[in-house]
Amino acid sequence: MVAGAFVSVTKLAMHSGAGETGASLWSLLAVLLLLVAIGLLTLRTAAKKHADNFLGILGTRIFCGAEQMRHNFPVPRITETYNLLRVLTVFLMIIPFWSLFDQTMSSWVLQGEKMQPLALSHSGTMHFVFGAEEMQSINPLFVMTLVPLVTLFLYPRIGRWAEPLRRMGCGIVLAGVSYLSVAAIQTFLDSGAQLSILWQCIPYLLLTISEILVSTTGLEYAYTAAGPNLKSIVSGFWFLTSTLGNFLVIYLTHLVADPASSSTFLLYALMSLCIGALFLWVTSRRFFLKNS
Repeated sequence: MVAGAFVSVTKLAMHSGAGETGASLWSLLAVLLLLVAIGLLTLRTAAKKHADNFLGILGTRIFCGAEQMRHNFPVPRITETYNLLRVLTVFLMIIPFWSLFDQTMSSWVLQGEKMQPLALSHSGTMHFVFGAEEMQSINPLFVMTLVPLVTLFLYPRIGRWAEPLRRMGCGIVLAGVSYLSVAAIQTFLDSGAQLSILWQCIPYLLLTISEILVSTTGLEYAYTAAGPNLKSIVSGFWFLTSTLGNFLVIYLTHLVADPASSSTFLLYALMSLCIGALFLWVTSRRFFLKNS
């Protein structure tokens, strides 16, 4: 049924007359439906073959029911499957974060090239220009400075919000706030204002805090939640989120006319804020609370 929907959506994308952007969105929907079809087919096949692994257990739960799953598999294997499913659900919602974070090497640099670089000199002999490309070095500097501060002073003082899933959700929301500040800078630039490159320190600071909340916490949560037998698999999926985030940003950049415009930055901010809110809502459900 899903495969038939994929064919229908593909035909609709070809004949919709919605323009290049519309056709791209329809094509993306078609690809997602195809991936769903492949996933369901794989799970169904694993369930029929009674595969004693993640796919077999999950497929049995979906197509045969909980009673059959408990009859076919021991409780520890079922627990491991649910734990890995929780981790993969979290990872799925982190993919858009990486697509936004990697913008610091593309659209943020394009914005920085429109700003006034900082010229540094010493005794008239040494001359160094701190511009858009050099601004990227501020991220690792912030990381090394903020990680101990956040760990030692922030987490002990925020109570329940220091829980891993809450920290990650707040980090995704904060990434959206950083893009709001980038959009504000771009608005001033579009109006003719001459701004120093140092103004980009504000969004870089916000995005670095977001990275600390999401990246370091995400891997910590995954290692803890997945169990000792799945650490290597979880590590592979973690790196896959960054890869998929890079593919997503390529697709998003193709959809917009100007990747460094204020409207594009506002679109990214809205996407991050919505996903962050969704993350906090989903991870507050009973399915995740059981794990914690």
